[in-house]
Amino acid sequence: MGRFSIRRHALRPMMAGLMMAQVVGTLFLWQSNLRLQQQVAAVEAAGWLAVPAGPAAAGLDSVATALGGGLFFTLTVGAGLALVTWAALYTWCWVLGRSRLVLGVWAILWLSGLAALNSRGFALWPSLFGVGVPLVTALAALQPTATSPVGPPRRWWVAPLVMVLLAGLWVGRLDGEAFITVRDQLLLNNRIGRQVNDFYYRYTLYAAEAFKAPAQKSWLTWRPAPQTTQVVGAPMIRLLARADLLAVEQGPVDVTLNWPDARHIVILAGGKSIEVQRAAFMADPGRWLRTLSAATDRYAPFRRLTFAALLVGFPGLLFLVVHGAIGRLVRLLGRAPGAAPWSAGGGCLVLGVLLFVPVLAGRAAPMEADALAAALGSGQWRSRVAALRQAEARGLDITGFAAYPDLLRSDRVVERYWLARALAHGRDGSAHNDLLTLIRDAHPNVVCQAYYALGRRGDRAAIAPILSQMIGSDHWYTQWYGYRALKELGWHQNRSPSAR
Repeated sequence: MGRFSIRRHALRPMMAGLMMAQVVGTLFLWQSNLRLQQQVAAVEAAGWLAVPAGPAAAGLDSVATALGGGLFFTLTVGAGLALVTWAALYTWCWVLGRSRLVLGVWAILWLSGLAALNSRGFALWPSLFGVGVPLVTALAALQPTATSPVGPPRRWWVAPLVMVLLAGLWVGRLDGEAFITVRDQLLLNNRIGRQVNDFYYRYTLYAAEAFKAPAQKSWLTWRPAPQTTQVVGAPMIRLLARADLLAVEQGPVDVTLNWPDARHIVILAGGKSIEVQRAAFMADPGRWLRTLSAATDRYAPFRRLTFAALLVGFPGLLFLVVHGAIGRLVRLLGRAPGAAPWSAGGGCLVLGVLLFVPVLAGRAAPMEADALAAALGSGQWRSRVAALRQAEARGLDITGFAAYPDLLRSDRVVERYWLARALAHGRDGSAHNDLLTLIRDAHPNVVCQAYYALGRRGDRAAIAPILSQMIGSDHWYTQWYGYRALKELGWHQNRSPSAR
């Protein structure tokens, strides 16, 4: 490394790492989507309901779908790995004096991370992320130099300090409610934010399906092992279908069942098997499927890495983009070179605080009944949304408030979203009919919550309209919510008569 050093700017190494992540993520999604497409075709041919279905499944073989789903991994795992790699090399070169001991520690940590990714069994795609992104980022970070580095850049510590301050500000609010509040306050109330939100919900399930544990999926496919000597009758097929284990005659399957004798069943999945008594399996097939799912779930470490990268990698990437843009602007304006670190760091700090204010304001204090009614009729949309969230959390019948008709006609997605959720507690007969209208809303987030509310209400009269509406949708996320609502209403898979 005598004639090489590490670049002082993150743009080139970060871009290289993100491009590598996009390539791996796209290929990962491509093979996952093609397998899912074969399973969907097999499930439909066998007469079952597949999710995604119809128009929502039409793009499974599309390169655009693989690219969109792969972008989720690029902006989470890719961003996190590239950021950590570049930061480690930067500090090694410019702060820690190019110590060989430190470089060895970094290498050991990297190899330990790879081992952790494969701790549940070899996982090809997580390994490709874990090897490819750091290596490409490191190679792009190298630059030739005629002499050894003479010392760290001036004020190198300003950017890390600002990141620590912003992390301290946000970390106390990073819970499930924080993500909802960010979406409500920063995304759904403006056109650009809605486009970001819609892109996420359009493609996120393709990525999620690729690394879910078997027990986390909406349904699984199965067929008898070739060597089984037992005849699989219609009662067994119906019983397993109630547990969302669907018998198919073609395509790849998730589970293979073998009956070595009349008293036992062997369940095979993911290269592993368990043998159980037939009576125990028939009493609760879902229990044994969950047991086998936990034993064959190779992607659990990768899911944890993805979640951590969502909290660290993506915000870190945003910080670097904004920090670099402000620094470049300062230099273009001809300011003194020493001003760029302060200006860029200060600008990021101010922007981070400004974004935090609406998130903090979105957590409204509990309201009394009179205050809640006044807030629902307020001229401020944030007050109305806060009141709707309060009504939903407290299980209040929203149809009894004077502002209810106006809320139904709202042109704001976020209001219709929380109205749909609140209608889960509506005791008036109109709530059911209004929810059936909302499942045809133009925005998928509203449709999802209308399905959720119908499921919570428990009125089985909603089963037929849910089925009719969800099958014709081109949005997998809404179909997924519709399927969950059906299950909550007591519906279960039944083969179409023509397929029996």
